Amino acid sequence: MPNIFEVFSNIKEGDDIVFLGFPLQIGVTSNRITPIARSGMVALRNEDETFLIDANVFPGNSGSPVFFKPCAFETRDREIKLGPVRPPRLLGLITSYIPYEEVAVSPQTGLPRVIFQENSGLANVLPMRFVLEVLNSSDFMQMLQRLLDRLRQATPQS
Repeated sequence: MPNIFEVFSNIKEGDDIVFLGFPLQIGVTSNRITPIARSGMVALRNEDETFLIDANVFPGNSGSPVFFKPCAFETRDREIKLGPVRPPRLLGLITSYIPYEEVAVSPQTGLPRVIFQENSGLANVLPMRFVLEVLNSSDFMQMLQRLLDRLRQATPQS
């Protein structure tokens, strides 16, 4: 089975990405679930191996998978390399968008009165290494087993 996960060291600022999700519940109806595909780019790599993307992320995109955008060329070290299409390897999961906040302060009291919030266009992404660490942990496996046991007990036997 091919490895579909990308390691953090191969993720660079400026890399094109694509993610799937259900922003604002678009694509979710009573009889069908169709994810919306959106694109963006890696904006910043953090020291803790999380990273930011510059993309239109909204409520409903949390948990969305982020992939390298497939392409037939790449630019690295001032060179354009043509070659095979880069596969859409999984980079991580969106955890949240980052709001831009502007605070209106009362001139009378000097206290904040209203906070205006806008979407900054940036979102936090948790890399796959962290996601896999959680999924492979004994705590998660025990929790999953308890959940499966409860589901078995709640399901009528025929």
